[in-house]
Amino acid sequence: MVSALVLGGCGFIGRHLVLYLVENKLVEKIKIADKNLREISWLTPEQKKVIDTVDYVQADLSTEAGRTKAFGDENWDYVFNCAGESRLGLNEEVYMERVLELSLKCGELAALKGCKGFVEISDARVYKPKKSPAVEDSKIEPWTIISKMKYEAEKSLSSVKNLNLVIIRPVLVYGVSDLLSITPRIVIGAVYKTLKEKMKLLWTENLSLNTVHVKDVVAAIWHVKDKTGEVFNLADSSYTTQETISRIVSEIFNVEHGYHGSVISNTAAAVGGKTLAKTINSKHMAPWSELCRAENIESTPLSPFIDEVLLKNNNLLVDGRKITSTGFTYKYPEITKDLCLEILEGYIQLGVFPKSVLED
Repeated sequence: MVSALVLGGCGFIGRHLVLYLVENKLVEKIKIADKNLREISWLTPEQKKVIDTVDYVQADLSTEAGRTKAFGDENWDYVFNCAGESRLGLNEEVYMERVLELSLKCGELAALKGCKGFVEISDARVYKPKKSPAVEDSKIEPWTIISKMKYEAEKSLSSVKNLNLVIIRPVLVYGVSDLLSITPRIVIGAVYKTLKEKMKLLWTENLSLNTVHVKDVVAAIWHVKDKTGEVFNLADSSYTTQETISRIVSEIFNVEHGYHGSVISNTAAAVGGKTLAKTINSKHMAPWSELCRAENIESTPLSPFIDEVLLKNNNLLVDGRKITSTGFTYKYPEITKDLCLEILEGYIQLGVFPKSVLED
């Protein structure tokens, strides 16, 4: 009997992994541990229907008590770590506790219990931004606080005795329930339709923002679970750019888009990242709030807010082909308008996205 423990199972990647395992009958026993209650996790009806059928515990995995509660008395065959703080803009101590220490302590417990495979979901932003696609042994130079802590977690986990560790480094993961990758840019498109203005973005159309669909990510997690000692990038083959995403957003909302270019963007960035981010976000936040109020949306997890670190001219350009040499196939080779509309439809279904903005 194959058993699996999904840490962070109510999160974006975690919930899709649970659906994948259940719908494909890949395990006989499955357990979710998450600090958030299912009831407040913005699950779609389809997700809720499946997740309600599996064993679930509310547990703060950054604490010893939470980890003990999550693992219980069982010796799990596979532990998938989809947990960890995903929001930017918090104090470094928060990430040390909720990313680095969380991963390390969960890995140590998995090793102690004789786990056959421990899959750590890291971050492709660990690589130094450059003009050629990063492969798994490219130079490491994390450019967000989360990717910095993720890489520290990778190193720490690699030294845990008897831990059958596999590491995956996904680029921007999108799909139904995405909140932090592509969705903020889609929400910004809705704002510009409301403002009836041209959507102008920093830098140029060539800025790399590589993507991978969440369903490919969870299929890959299962595929590599027994490949101890390996590291795999996850990125589709289309090498998505800022223009790819902007064009899709423009088509969805029927708005024009353009770019400020490098000279103006560098001048703007020179005033300071925090100031620039504050200026940009203040332009977007109020219209978004008004748009939600107009449709009586009192609470929504969606926001056009973009952290200052994501406004930098950093290429997220990654080669995700290594995993294909093991027999894995990406089923979603590129991001499309229809796949982005699926994200919006999921949120419209939950009543947290103003559907009127999609009307001409």
